[in-house]
Amino acid sequence: METLTEPQKKIASLLIDWVRGHRMLDAAKLAITEDELARELGEPAWHRAHTDDLCILCAYCDRKHYPMVPLMVVIPGLGKPEKTIFTHALKKTLTTAQNNKAWAEAMQEIKDADPAVWDAFAADVAPEEPKPKKGAKKPVKETAAEAPAAAAEETKPEA
Repeated sequence: METLTEPQKKIASLLIDWVRGHRMLDAAKLAITEDELARELGEPAWHRAHTDDLCILCAYCDRKHYPMVPLMVVIPGLGKPEKTIFTHALKKTLTTAQNNKAWAEAMQEIKDADPAVWDAFAADVAPEEPKPKKGAKKPVKETAAEAPAAAAEETKPEA
């Protein structure tokens, strides 16, 4: 079972936010170009590694039954996803006409997905909380008896 890396989670989160911000548009207009996504990621250009991340995200979406958001990322000028994304998302190689039909259907499913699905998806790909370093001191918790004394000391007027 695959898990997502932090860069893959970031891509997924950005795509989820993109859908939430563009849901009122026509399904075909939900697409985001590779260059736009790279800028959203804070990078100057699209990298091949991002395409690999999208392929892994395809498997994750399929396994978890989430909308196939990697299909939203299109090649600038062409307006369609890369063939490797189609192959991973659809789990087979299709003709161009079949890819176009499957892509249109997937984009409509993305547009029509219930907001609760997006909430669950966003929760699954949320960044992990940083773990404390080994040897770091844990914060000391106040006991029930110490709490009122600390509160009284904070409210004491200065002389």
